[in-house]
Amino acid sequence: MVANQKKMVREGEGKREVAWELNINAIGQNIDWARSNPQHLAREIAEITATFPTFLVSVGTSSGWGMGAKLLPCPKCQEMLVFWNGLRCVRCEGEYKPDKHILLALVGRIPCLLGKVITVGVKKEIQGRPYLGQVMRRIGSLKGANKKRRFQNYLIATDDGTVYFAPPLYSFYSRNWPHSEPFIMVEPDYFNILGIEPAHVWIGAPRYRLCIYANWREVPMKTVLLQRIQPRILIDLMVADLVVTGKLKQALSEAQTSLYNLYNRIGKPEGERFKQVYQRHIQI
Repeated sequence: MVANQKKMVREGEGKREVAWELNINAIGQNIDWARSNPQHLAREIAEITATFPTFLVSVGTSSGWGMGAKLLPCPKCQEMLVFWNGLRCVRCEGEYKPDKHILLALVGRIPCLLGKVITVGVKKEIQGRPYLGQVMRRIGSLKGANKKRRFQNYLIATDDGTVYFAPPLYSFYSRNWPHSEPFIMVEPDYFNILGIEPAHVWIGAPRYRLCIYANWREVPMKTVLLQRIQPRILIDLMVADLVVTGKLKQALSEAQTSLYNLYNRIGKPEGERFKQVYQRHIQI
């Protein structure tokens, strides 16, 4: 199995694209559980690269106390380490020899539709979620290119004006995978950019760790991302819409839940009740 990976890296004042073939053998040489169970590793990588072809495979370390994990950068230039003819830096191509246990990591985005921004003359017409209008107004009011880029980093816009919310996601396999749950991390900006309160998270510096399951069920990472993380992002967007319109408190009351308990209802009948309440209040 060959999976092609690519990434834009900074080169002086500009950027260049680097492409490589994912080296499965190198993963097995550096990750403990993958070394002892190569067939399971092959299934995981095949499923992830087929379902999320833009996700990059990298490495990380635990933040300690089980609170989360973080990417392990190249010690020379701080770029991402990837499995490319060994474990190498994607920019300087220097080989990295880990001197401690490292975690297999996935870095990518799961885009969720927000709507469209259509330019009519000198005006912009916004169609879609209330949150889309809110975030576009916030970007327009920001002073300074860096602040604008911080918000724009969470959005993907196509040529026809379609806009997606696509937060950076960092997914880390546990050291004894699949016998314990993974760490799914988001940037500290995630909740600020959505304009909502953090809920069902642990603070695993420097990022938030999203809550996944009450009891771990040894499921593939693909299933975690599709059945827990993507629905979680969609619920966060629903909450953001209700915050923008000032209807969150009323909607939670009608759905007979709290913001905290809402996240326990993903995939359950109670979750569908909240969705129906949301649709009564928010017209998209």
